[in-house]
Amino acid sequence: MISTAEEQRLDQLLQTIMRWIDERETALRAVLRVDRRFMIARILAFLVSLAGFLAAAATKNEMFGWTLFLPGGLFFAMLVLLHAPVRRRRDALRRSLQLLREKGERVANPRRGPVDDPCLDPTRPPILPLATDANDAFPPWPEDIGEELQIYRGESNLFHLLATAPSRWGRLLLHEWLLNSLKDSSAIERRQEAARELETSPEARRDLEEILSAIRGAPDDSVLDDIVRNPEPFPDEGRLPMLPAFMAATLTAIVLAVVFQSDAWFGGAVLIGALGMFIFRRPRAAAVEMRVRLLRIEPHLRAILQVSRMVRTRNFESSYLRALTTRIVEVGLGPAPAIEGALRKWRGLRLYRAGLLFVVLDWFFSCDLFFVARAQAWWKSSRDEVVEAWRSVAALEALCCFANLREEMPDWCWPTPRDAGHPQLEIEGLRHPLISPSVAVGNDLSMGPRLLVVTGSNMAGKTTFLRATGLAVLLAQCGAPVPAERMHWTPLRLLTDIEVHDSLSRGKSYFAAEIERVKAILDGAGADPHQLSLIDEIFRGTNTREKVAAGVEVARWLSASGALTILATHDDEFTHLEETSPDGLVANAHFEDTLEGGRLVFTYRLRAGAARSGNAIRLLEAEGFPPEIIEKAKKKAERHA
Repeated sequence: MISTAEEQRLDQLLQTIMRWIDERETALRAVLRVDRRFMIARILAFLVSLAGFLAAAATKNEMFGWTLFLPGGLFFAMLVLLHAPVRRRRDALRRSLQLLREKGERVANPRRGPVDDPCLDPTRPPILPLATDANDAFPPWPEDIGEELQIYRGESNLFHLLATAPSRWGRLLLHEWLLNSLKDSSAIERRQEAARELETSPEARRDLEEILSAIRGAPDDSVLDDIVRNPEPFPDEGRLPMLPAFMAATLTAIVLAVVFQSDAWFGGAVLIGALGMFIFRRPRAAAVEMRVRLLRIEPHLRAILQVSRMVRTRNFESSYLRALTTRIVEVGLGPAPAIEGALRKWRGLRLYRAGLLFVVLDWFFSCDLFFVARAQAWWKSSRDEVVEAWRSVAALEALCCFANLREEMPDWCWPTPRDAGHPQLEIEGLRHPLISPSVAVGNDLSMGPRLLVVTGSNMAGKTTFLRATGLAVLLAQCGAPVPAERMHWTPLRLLTDIEVHDSLSRGKSYFAAEIERVKAILDGAGADPHQLSLIDEIFRGTNTREKVAAGVEVARWLSASGALTILATHDDEFTHLEETSPDGLVANAHFEDTLEGGRLVFTYRLRAGAARSGNAIRLLEAEGFPPEIIEKAKKKAERHA
C-alpha cells in the first residue's frame, strides 16, 4: 500500500507535470500564431511572384512583370528560410507535450501499454554491444524465464513498466541489460549511482527525451541494419579518384562555352559528361541506394549532435555519467569524428529534390555520386565511433528509464548490493511490480536458510511471491529500483521452474521438459552457489509418489549445495525437511487463508511455519459440488492427514 507521504509526492509530481504542460501549451499557441502569419506571408509572396511572371509573359510591359516577380520570389525564399526554425520549434513543442502527457498518464495509471518490437526477443543475439564488460554480467538467462516471470510476455509485463525511452536505441539497450544482469557489485553500484543522479535531475531527463522524441520509435529494422553493419564498398571504387578531374574538366568547358559563346566548347562539355557517365556507370547506380541509406542515418546523427550539445553544459558527479557524456561530446562535437562538421557532407545528398535541375547537373558533373561518395567515405571511417556514441546515448536513455520509474513509483527503493563469500537475499516489504500499488501486499523475505519451502492453499499467493522475488533480483542486478522498502543481496544467477511447457516441435513431453529445467538448476548450483532457484510444484508432470520422493531429494541436495532456493508446494512431505536437515539450512513459510461467511478470504501475507490446511475441498463445496462428493473427500483427506 502507498503511504500518505508517497501519495503527496505523487500529487506534487502530477502538479509539476501539469504546470509543464500548461507552459508548453501556452508556448505552442504563440508559435502557432507566428506559424500562421508566416504561412499567410508565404502565400502572398508566392502569388505576387506568380502574378509578376504571368504579367511579364502575357504583356509587352516586361519591366512591370519582372518588378513583381523578382522581389516576390526573393521575399518568398527569405520567408521559407525564416519559417524553418519556427516550424522546428512548433514540432518540438508538440513532441514535448506528447511526452509530458504520457508521463502524466503513467503517474496516474501505473499500468503500461505493450511495446511490440521483434528485436526484444531473448533468443536473438545482441544488436548493440553491451555497455559493460562481459565479465561483469551473468550469462543470458534462458528464454523460458522471460515468460515465467512476465518480463516480455502478457498484457502487462516488466518491460512495459520500464520502457519509457523515446528511441528504439534506448529500448534495445534496456533489453540487453535485462537479458544480461550484472554480477559485479561495483558495476551495479556504478550504474545505480548514475540513475540516482538522473532521478534528481528532471530537467536533464526531460531535455534528453525531447531531443530523442524526434526519432521516436526509430530506427526500424532496415535502418538499424544500415547503421550496425559495415558499409558496402562502391563497385569499381578504384575509379572514384578520377571523378573530381572529370567534374573540373566539365566545368571548365561550360565556362569557356559561356565566355566565348562557343557551341564547340558546349559540345565538349556534353561529351565529357557522357564519358563520365559511362566510366562511372556502376558507381552511379550504386550511389542511388547508398544515398537512401545515408539519408535514413542522418536523423540519428543529428540526435547525437543535439545530445552532445545538451550534455556538454551539464556537470555530472557520477563517474559513469561523465564517461558516457564525454564519449558523446567527443563524437558529436570533435575532435573526431565530429558529427557537427560531417553533417555538412549530407547537404549535397538532398540535391535530388531539385528535380529537373538535379538531372541536368548530374548529367554533366555526376554530382550525386560525388556527394554520396564523400558522405559514404566519412561514414565508413567513423561508423564504429558513431555506434559507440549511440551506445552511450542509449545507456543514458536506459538510466533515465530507471530514474523515471523511481520518480513515478516513490514506494520503490534502491537496493544495496553486498560482496560476500556466501549468497544472501534480504527484502523487506517485497511486492509484485505488476500489481497495482493500491492493492499490492508487501512481504518480508530473509534467506538465512538455503532452502525456503513455501506452502499454502490454491490462490493464496505462492506463485506470485516467487515471481515477485525473481523480478526484484532481476531489477536490482540491472541497477534499477525494486518494489520493496529495503533490499540487501549478493548478486545471484537466476533460474526458474515455474511454468514449464511441453514442446511438440522438440519432441519433449511436459515431464521431460521439467527434468531438463531441474537438471539445469542442479548443474548451476553445483558450479556456483551464487544462484537463486525458484521452483513451483516440482515434478508435477508425474505421479504423486515418485514426484514427492524425487522432489524431496532434489530439495535436500539443493539445500546442501549452498545455493538459495525457494520451493512452493502443496505437498506436506517437503515441510519435514526442516526437521531432518541441519540447523538453519531449511525453513518453512506459508500463506494463510480464512473462510468467512462461506467465502474464502486471502491475506497474501507470508507467515513462518508450514501450512496445515488446504482449500481445495472447500472451493469445491463453495462451487456447489454434490454433497456426497464433498463428504467422502473430507473423510479421505482426514485419513491421509
